[in-house]
Formats: sequence, C-alpha cells, structure tokens
Amino acid sequence: MEIEIMACSGVYELRHIASNTAYVGSSANVKKRKYQHLWEMSKNRHRNYRLQTAYNASSGNSAFQFSVLEYCEPEQLKVVEQRYLDRQEFGFNISMKVEGRASPLSIEARVRLSAANTGKAVSAETKRRISEALRGRYFSAETRLKISEAGKGELSSRFIGYYHTPFGVYSSSLQAESACEGLLSKGSISRICRNPDKIITKLAYAKSRYLQTHHDASAIGMKWVDLGFSLTPVTRG
Repeated sequence: MEIEIMACSGVYELRHIASNTAYVGSSANVKKRKYQHLWEMSKNRHRNYRLQTAYNASSGNSAFQFSVLEYCEPEQLKVVEQRYLDRQEFGFNISMKVEGRASPLSIEARVRLSAANTGKAVSAETKRRISEALRGRYFSAETRLKISEAGKGELSSRFIGYYHTPFGVYSSSLQAESACEGLLSKGSISRICRNPDKIITKLAYAKSRYLQTHHDASAIGMKWVDLGFSLTPVTRG
C-alpha cells in the first residue's frame, strides 16, 4: 500500500525504478514538490538533465517512485539533505553539496527576520562581502552572457541596490532569477522586492509556482517581506 505523503517540510528521493538510480532533494512541502518534479519532466523542461533523460527514455510518471526519506523542520533541510548526499547513493544529483541553496524559513523565523531587517542599513563592509560572494558565484555560460547583455551588477549604471530573497542576496533581479530554480522571473522578483509590504492574495498564491512549492496556504494574507523578500537601495556617492 502506498504511504501517504504529507504536505510538510522534509527530504525526499525520486527513484527511477528500472535503473534503481535516485535523486535526493528537500522542500518545504514535499507533497507539492513531487508533482512539480513530475510535471516538469512531462513537459520536457526539468532543470536536471539526468532526470529528464531517464524520463524521456521511460514510460512516463510510472517509471519513477517518490518517497519521503525524513520529515524535518525547514531550518534543518540543508543539514539533513547533505547527510543523505554524503552517502554517495544518489546518481541523479549533479552536485553533492547543498550549501549553495538556502533552506526555507519557518513562519516564526520569517517574522523575526522581517522585524530585524526593517529599516536596517547595510554597512560598507557588508556590501563588500556581498559583492565578493557574488563575484565568486558560479554561473553557466548562458547565464553569464545574459548578465553581461543586460548590463546588471554593481558596476552597472542600472544597479539600484541589493535584492534580498529567501534563497540569497543579489545585486540584480537577473542573478536572483538564476538562483530560484525557475520558480520566479526576474520581473516578478523585482516587483516583489520593490513592494515587499504588498499582501499576498489568494489569486497571487494560485498564480505563483514559488509560493505553491515552498509555502502552504497560510502564506495568504502575509506580506512578501514576511517571507524574506525586500530591496536595500544603494545611493551612489
């Protein structure tokens, strides 16, 4: 009998039955994450080419088995996922490290973060460290070309400040888009971060893949800033 998957945060595996090869991941809502994986593969648009290749050579969704390895608190997702990756048993994972991804925050943590960051200025030292971290970040050739063509970044005349998101801090909405697994466009990120006090409506929740992937319906009625989105403007001297 198939075990019911709960709409909770946890670490999961997606296993290709024929080859017995698996992918391990984590999500704030593993139930929704399951259907997101299957939907993206069925549309031939999954970002993990190893999973997509296996799917294309198989009989569709029935060729995969999704199971939860462990339920845990949102703040523990990265730690628990890394523990499974360290076993070297997941052939579909492209990277064996999860340190580059931010874990979803609990509602309580988001509220505390929002309160702490409201009106808070970014020091010159913090800006320098953010700048160094971004310069050291790896982007694909395609993404680097897009960034170059768009003229984004701290040295650009279009640079207006730092986009704060639950998955990192970026000097442009384009960089933030490349880090959020395709769940938010750069235009959406820009609008959200520039208007962080906007209330999330039922319609906004229904239209947002990001919200449906990382949050349940309790996000309706909250502000985007409560989820970790904001913009820290930088005025050039």
